[in-house]
Amino acid sequence: MAYGDTSSAAGFLFPANELMDAGVEDLNSQFQHSQVGAHDTALMAVLDGDADFSTSFDDARDNLEDDYPDIKDDIKVIGYTQPIPNDTISARPGLDEDLKNQVIEAFLSFNDDDEMLEVLDSIYNWTGIAEADSADYEVVRDTYERFQEDVSLD
Repeated sequence: MAYGDTSSAAGFLFPANELMDAGVEDLNSQFQHSQVGAHDTALMAVLDGDADFSTSFDDARDNLEDDYPDIKDDIKVIGYTQPIPNDTISARPGLDEDLKNQVIEAFLSFNDDDEMLEVLDSIYNWTGIAEADSADYEVVRDTYERFQEDVSLD
Protein backbone atom coordinates (compact mmCIF):
# COMPACT_ATOMS: atom_id res chain seq x y z
CA MET A 1 0.00 0.00 0.00
CA ALA A 2 1.79 3.12 -1.23
CA TYR A 3 0.66 6.59 -0.21
CA GLY A 4 2.16 10.02 0.02
CA ASP A 5 1.74 10.89 3.67
CA THR A 6 -0.39 9.77 6.61
CA SER A 7 -1.68 13.33 7.09
CA SER A 8 -3.09 13.51 3.53
CA ALA A 9 -6.88 13.34 3.37
CA ALA A 10 -6.97 11.90 -0.17
CA GLY A 11 -3.67 10.08 0.02
CA PHE A 12 -4.25 8.19 3.24
CA LEU A 13 -6.94 9.22 5.73
CA PHE A 14 -10.09 8.84 3.60
CA PRO A 15 -8.97 5.68 1.74
CA ALA A 16 -7.85 4.07 5.02
CA ASN A 17 -11.14 5.06 6.64
CA GLU A 18 -13.11 3.47 3.79
CA LEU A 19 -11.03 0.28 3.95
CA MET A 20 -11.79 0.02 7.66
CA ASP A 21 -15.48 0.74 7.05
CA ALA A 22 -15.42 -2.10 4.47
CA GLY A 23 -14.20 -4.54 7.11
CA VAL A 24 -10.41 -4.31 7.16
CA GLU A 25 -9.95 -4.28 10.93
CA ASP A 26 -6.21 -3.69 11.10
CA LEU A 27 -4.56 -1.87 8.21
CA ASN A 28 -1.09 -2.60 9.61
CA SER A 29 -1.53 -6.37 9.60
CA GLN A 30 -3.31 -6.46 6.24
CA PHE A 31 -0.97 -4.25 4.21
CA GLN A 32 2.70 -3.42 4.09
CA HIS A 33 2.78 0.38 4.22
CA SER A 34 5.03 2.49 2.05
CA GLN A 35 4.88 6.21 2.83
CA VAL A 36 6.55 7.73 -0.22
CA GLY A 37 5.99 11.48 0.18
CA ALA A 38 3.69 12.39 -2.72
CA HIS A 39 0.71 11.20 -4.75
CA ASP A 40 2.80 10.91 -7.93
CA THR A 41 5.44 8.90 -6.11
CA ALA A 42 2.78 6.53 -4.78
CA LEU A 43 1.63 5.87 -8.34
CA MET A 44 5.24 5.36 -9.42
CA ALA A 45 5.60 2.69 -6.72
CA VAL A 46 2.80 0.75 -8.40
CA LEU A 47 4.27 1.28 -11.88
CA ASP A 48 7.68 0.10 -10.65
CA GLY A 49 6.19 -2.98 -8.94
CA ASP A 50 7.12 -1.79 -5.46
CA ALA A 51 3.48 -1.64 -4.32
CA ASP A 52 0.33 -3.53 -5.23
CA PHE A 53 -1.84 -0.44 -4.96
CA SER A 54 -1.63 3.23 -4.08
CA THR A 55 -3.97 5.92 -2.86
CA SER A 56 -4.05 9.43 -4.25
CA PHE A 57 -6.24 12.35 -5.18
CA ASP A 58 -8.52 12.10 -8.24
CA ASP A 59 -6.92 11.66 -10.74
CA ALA A 60 -3.20 11.84 -9.92
CA ARG A 61 -2.45 9.77 -13.03
CA ASP A 62 -3.08 12.94 -15.07
CA ASN A 63 0.11 14.44 -13.60
CA LEU A 64 2.20 11.57 -14.97
CA GLU A 65 0.48 11.01 -18.30
CA ASP A 66 2.94 13.12 -20.34
CA ASP A 67 5.89 11.01 -19.14
CA TYR A 68 3.94 7.73 -19.00
CA PRO A 69 1.37 7.79 -21.81
CA ASP A 70 0.08 4.30 -20.95
CA ILE A 71 -0.42 5.01 -17.25
CA LYS A 72 -4.20 4.87 -17.49
CA ASP A 73 -3.90 1.41 -19.06
CA ASP A 74 -1.21 0.28 -16.62
CA ILE A 75 -2.87 1.57 -13.44
CA LYS A 76 -6.62 1.21 -13.04
CA VAL A 77 -8.82 3.08 -10.56
CA ILE A 78 -10.47 0.49 -8.31
CA GLY A 79 -12.52 2.83 -6.17
CA TYR A 80 -13.23 6.28 -4.86
CA THR A 81 -13.78 7.59 -1.38
CA GLN A 82 -16.69 9.72 -0.37
CA PRO A 83 -16.22 13.34 -1.48
CA ILE A 84 -13.51 15.15 0.45
CA PRO A 85 -13.89 18.87 1.15
CA ASN A 86 -11.05 20.70 -0.53
CA ASP A 87 -8.63 23.32 0.76
CA THR A 88 -9.86 26.35 2.60
CA ILE A 89 -9.37 30.06 2.36
CA SER A 90 -9.88 31.06 5.95
CA ALA A 91 -10.12 34.25 7.98
CA ARG A 92 -9.15 34.77 11.56
CA PRO A 93 -11.89 35.22 14.15
CA GLY A 94 -12.67 38.85 14.79
CA LEU A 95 -11.72 40.08 11.32
CA ASP A 96 -13.74 43.17 10.39
CA GLU A 97 -16.97 41.94 8.69
CA ASP A 98 -16.75 44.47 5.85
CA LEU A 99 -13.17 43.44 5.08
CA LYS A 100 -14.08 39.75 5.34
CA ASN A 101 -16.98 40.25 2.90
CA GLN A 102 -14.68 42.07 0.46
CA VAL A 103 -12.23 39.16 0.59
CA ILE A 104 -15.06 36.66 0.04
CA GLU A 105 -16.38 38.66 -2.92
CA ALA A 106 -12.88 38.91 -4.42
CA PHE A 107 -12.32 35.16 -4.26
CA LEU A 108 -15.82 34.30 -5.48
CA SER A 109 -15.29 36.64 -8.45
CA PHE A 110 -12.67 34.16 -9.72
CA ASN A 111 -15.59 31.92 -10.71
CA ASP A 112 -16.54 34.46 -13.40
CA ASP A 113 -13.03 34.63 -14.89
CA ASP A 114 -12.21 31.70 -17.19
CA GLU A 115 -8.51 32.58 -17.23
CA MET A 116 -8.37 32.60 -13.43
CA LEU A 117 -10.21 29.28 -13.29
CA GLU A 118 -7.59 27.80 -15.63
CA VAL A 119 -4.84 29.05 -13.32
CA LEU A 120 -6.58 27.64 -10.24
CA ASP A 121 -7.05 24.31 -11.98
CA SER A 122 -3.45 24.10 -13.16
CA ILE A 123 -2.01 24.98 -9.75
CA TYR A 124 -4.49 23.51 -7.25
CA ASN A 125 -6.83 21.32 -9.34
CA TRP A 126 -9.61 23.69 -8.26
CA THR A 127 -12.50 24.09 -10.67
CA GLY A 128 -14.05 26.95 -8.72
CA ILE A 129 -14.48 28.50 -5.30
CA ALA A 130 -17.54 28.11 -3.08
CA GLU A 131 -18.45 29.38 0.35
CA ALA A 132 -18.43 26.72 3.05
CA ASP A 133 -19.32 26.42 6.68
CA SER A 134 -17.21 24.81 9.36
CA ALA A 135 -19.78 21.99 9.48
CA ASP A 136 -18.86 21.07 5.89
CA TYR A 137 -15.51 19.88 7.24
CA GLU A 138 -16.92 17.70 10.02
CA VAL A 139 -16.27 14.59 7.90
CA VAL A 140 -12.58 15.55 7.83
CA ARG A 141 -12.50 16.01 11.60
CA ASP A 142 -14.22 12.65 12.13
CA THR A 143 -11.82 10.87 9.80
CA TYR A 144 -8.80 12.51 11.42
CA GLU A 145 -10.08 11.55 14.88
CA ARG A 146 -10.07 7.88 13.85
CA PHE A 147 -6.40 8.07 12.83
CA GLN A 148 -4.99 10.85 15.01
CA GLU A 149 -2.54 8.51 16.77
CA ASP A 150 -1.17 7.35 13.40
CA VAL A 151 -0.87 10.78 11.80
CA SER A 152 2.30 12.81 11.96
CA LEU A 153 1.61 16.52 11.42
CA ASP A 154 5.26 17.56 11.82
